[in-house]
Amino acid sequence: MSSFKKTISFLLILFLLISICSCSSENSANSPINANVNSSNNIEDKSNENLVSNKTGEKNDKYIENDILLSDYIENNPVNEIQYVDTNNRSMYNIDCFLDTEKKVLSCRQTINYVNNTGADLNDLALHLYPDYYSKDGVYATQVASSIINNCYGNIAISLVDINSKSINFSQDNEILKFELPDILKKNEKLDIIIEFDLTLPSSVERMSYYENTYSLVYWYPIVCYYNVETNGWDERPYYYIGESNYGYYNDYNVNITVPKDYVVAATGVEVETENGDSGLKTINAKESNVKDFVFFTSPDYKCETVDMQVITVKTYYFEGHEATNQRMINYLKEGIDFMTKAVGKYPFNELDIVESPMDTISMEYPTVINMGAYNDDTNTNINAGKVNWLDDTIIHELIHQWWFNVVGNSSYDEAFMDESLTSCWTHLFFEDLFGSRNPSTVYSLIKMKNFMDKATYPINKSVYSYQSCDSYNHTVCLGTVVLHDLRKQVGDEKFVEVFRKLYKDFRFTNTTSQDLINIVGEICGDSYKEFLDNSINKQKYDVYKFYEATH
Repeated sequence: MSSFKKTISFLLILFLLISICSCSSENSANSPINANVNSSNNIEDKSNENLVSNKTGEKNDKYIENDILLSDYIENNPVNEIQYVDTNNRSMYNIDCFLDTEKKVLSCRQTINYVNNTGADLNDLALHLYPDYYSKDGVYATQVASSIINNCYGNIAISLVDINSKSINFSQDNEILKFELPDILKKNEKLDIIIEFDLTLPSSVERMSYYENTYSLVYWYPIVCYYNVETNGWDERPYYYIGESNYGYYNDYNVNITVPKDYVVAATGVEVETENGDSGLKTINAKESNVKDFVFFTSPDYKCETVDMQVITVKTYYFEGHEATNQRMINYLKEGIDFMTKAVGKYPFNELDIVESPMDTISMEYPTVINMGAYNDDTNTNINAGKVNWLDDTIIHELIHQWWFNVVGNSSYDEAFMDESLTSCWTHLFFEDLFGSRNPSTVYSLIKMKNFMDKATYPINKSVYSYQSCDSYNHTVCLGTVVLHDLRKQVGDEKFVEVFRKLYKDFRFTNTTSQDLINIVGEICGDSYKEFLDNSINKQKYDVYKFYEATH
């Protein structure tokens, strides 16, 4: 979830035992919690066990000893296949785009077959223009330590908005495209909107950028904002520089991407390539349904490997010389996909792409795509408990985000806890399942360090806009992870797993809230545990010291 300077990564991992997400020029969405180990960690070392006592001298007896281990319960109680009924009441984004690699401009024609599923009648539409975050006057350049190269800023220029074959007036301001509708659009009615635009890419090593001849296209097109029925208005908040703040509906996509013939493209969905005669160009078509957004990455330097992992096809895109790291990522993906499939439920898409890029951030999850920062090849392909490094932790964290954020959505604007704490909790569970609870990538190692608690702010569950620093964001969502492990120790592994299986079943392909999770906890575990979770994340200062004493 953020940039991570390679020159200080080793020191930060050792010092914080958290945060692959330190504050940087963009604070993107790699783990804020899980870079808590490196190859020099000794899994028996307790030298950092400096969490102070709450001085009561009393052992909390509310925690239970599990009769069934997490791994045993998952293996012996497989998830029932989810019967999903697709209402198909989604908008379709059809986009044709051409990447001019000389001008660094993406020229696009976008047709939105828009379905009004807001729950309200509409007289206007508002769409996010996230690329303006990278403009000369945008948030990235003015509020964050910019890494724009040679003053090559980004920009999205809208040239046409057309409804029912008629050009209409529009405004473009503060990362928002807005226009009045010719007629009131009632609930569930449909409307075709054509938007033409040119996207100038910033020269950078951040998320949406180009660096040398590698292009990263994320949050790159106009996308309809979320409509708040309670306030009768569009959520027009611009992208924030801390945490994650993209929030919207699930849509369908059909995208044609035209690039030079020697370029390799990785995109959301399944890619199908066709050559454009003797033009020196080719077009890649990518389609996917029920996803929150669409991304693609392209470079002539990508090597590609395809691996059949039974429940899903994994395609990895990496640069020459990074073969060992790529294989290590594949080995972890096999373990991670197997774990989440058995623990929570099957991944509903046919393909998952893992893409290396030159970006200066660690990683970021997107629908059916995981974008990894630049690899190094100073590691071997084998995985073991004694040598878990930041790349291992990162690939698992972003993989689990495919379940918690991409399939089961949330508003990262409003509830950073639901965005990051859930994923980080399950990252810890994965490493515990794979290597045992003594390995340094579990929550039990995390809470040995008092550092992260000193900078946490309360309540734990709040909007990213309430944070004024990356440290407070990272430390607070880290503490939210501990709350979930506290709940687990109280209710036992069986009920804890069933809570998240139900969350995955009931809220797949929709946006969920912390109240939904709290309600499920009450249903499966009882009202007292519902009250515990609600109080711990929403109402009172969480007492992590009691949890530490009871579990050490």
